[in-house]
Amino acid sequence: MNPFSNRKPVIDPALFIGRRDLVATICERLTASPPQCCALIGDARSGKTSLLYYLRSLPFNQVNGSNPTTQFVLPYVNAGPYADLGASQSHGALYFWRDLARATTQALALPDDLPVLPEQGIADSAVVDAVYALKCQVEDVIRRNSERTFVFLIDNVEGIARMPRHTASFLRSLTQDPDIGAR
Repeated sequence: MNPFSNRKPVIDPALFIGRRDLVATICERLTASPPQCCALIGDARSGKTSLLYYLRSLPFNQVNGSNPTTQFVLPYVNAGPYADLGASQSHGALYFWRDLARATTQALALPDDLPVLPEQGIADSAVVDAVYALKCQVEDVIRRNSERTFVFLIDNVEGIARMPRHTASFLRSLTQDPDIGAR
């Protein structure tokens, strides 16, 4: 039975078959020094989410001749649901960053000591402050794990474009910070 025929993502890496060349190309970019960003673009139901789940399961320290001592951390977040909250609804960015921080700590098997999110209806400036605090927490986790390379697997990334502008700016700052950008 074809695991892709039910129109749901393939979560079990053992069921992900084919696309060997695509996986090799992506792994080559992610294991480059410094790692490169890559975007998966395709029609709906073409297997992009299945591919992200598969990439998350790979032992990258054994892929494409990368340095065997390099350890990769692959947090996964689906940005699609947050976009439905609308650009004027800054809580979408808050939930996205909370989930990115949570996925990062879970990928490292760290305790979830994330701050409590502010209540609905608070001022947008307070939400932006909370988002910034979560971004700083992600940066701190990256700095404390300097021996590892972080690859953020963000599904439905177009959802970020529908969030407040600071969301994309904060993500970009993770790659431009000289202390953490190469990891």
